[in-house]
Amino acid sequence: MNPWQELCSVGTSDLGRLVQASLVGLRAALAHGLAQADANDPARAIVERWMAEWTGNPPPAPPDPALNTDQRENVTVSETNQTSQLLKELATYDPVVAKLPLNDPTLPSRAALVASRLAPEEAAAWRRRVLSVYPAVIFGPGPSKTAAALGTIPATPIAAQLYPIVADLLWYADNDPTIMHMYSRVYRFGMISLQQQFQRERFTRALIECFLRVRDAEATGNVKTLVEAWVDLDEAIHSLIHKPLAHPQSAFASLAQRSRATLSDLYGIARHAGLIFHVQELSGRYADLQGLTDPDADVPTDTDAAPGDVVRCTRLVLRLDGETYPGRVLYRTR
Repeated sequence: MNPWQELCSVGTSDLGRLVQASLVGLRAALAHGLAQADANDPARAIVERWMAEWTGNPPPAPPDPALNTDQRENVTVSETNQTSQLLKELATYDPVVAKLPLNDPTLPSRAALVASRLAPEEAAAWRRRVLSVYPAVIFGPGPSKTAAALGTIPATPIAAQLYPIVADLLWYADNDPTIMHMYSRVYRFGMISLQQQFQRERFTRALIECFLRVRDAEATGNVKTLVEAWVDLDEAIHSLIHKPLAHPQSAFASLAQRSRATLSDLYGIARHAGLIFHVQELSGRYADLQGLTDPDADVPTDTDAAPGDVVRCTRLVLRLDGETYPGRVLYRTR
């Protein structure tokens, strides 16, 4: 494994993500350069080969002269088996893969995305396997064109912490073909895939608007609006999910955890302004939550928990100014 591959395989490293982002930019620049360059440019063949490798479809390498015919055939069979086994396991996370040809150009990125859903040790092992099959794959998240709508990094503490989290979630919404959402302000009928451009645009627009409300309320000192906007944004973030859910210690799950961790800062700002509020994260038996959620808005699922248990609290119960606003959950059916 070369140094670039090693750096790109490190899951939550800031330096690793910097390398990944830089390589994304380099690939884009080279793609533009190829489109503009003269057909006889002496570097063209080299760049085309490099670009082909980094899209997961390298041209066949010349046979190793040190290997005889039988040895080369054994290596080819071994590599094919390795790829087939990886794709078989990938299909358990991304069922569409079972219908794709082995040379489908989306397979490397689909395989790379699974790492973000796994526990740290399992993710590291998965990244090594993916790199052994697709040596030039880049692991996300990376820069997102959609995230430009967030503006510059805010100076206020809560919005500044939420900014990179929302930017990464926008990247997943744009790039992960298995991701779904259940954000009630956009879709009230359960979970829906973001593969349709219409659904993806509706969700990403709502997520951006929620973040901007938090940013603006914090900047102007409107604490009550800040609390309400924070709860809305928290719901949008926790409504972006996989089925089955990502492992609680995975890179993807950590984004929602980090966003909810800003609650302590929100409490501090509210206390300083003399505003009292309370939020409650719902868990346990779904039958025990009567009166705390709107049953018509809650979403049933058949995975991720024991029958009758809450799988995920997407919206916190909010008590503010003498009013109680219900929460929302994903729960396992009996």
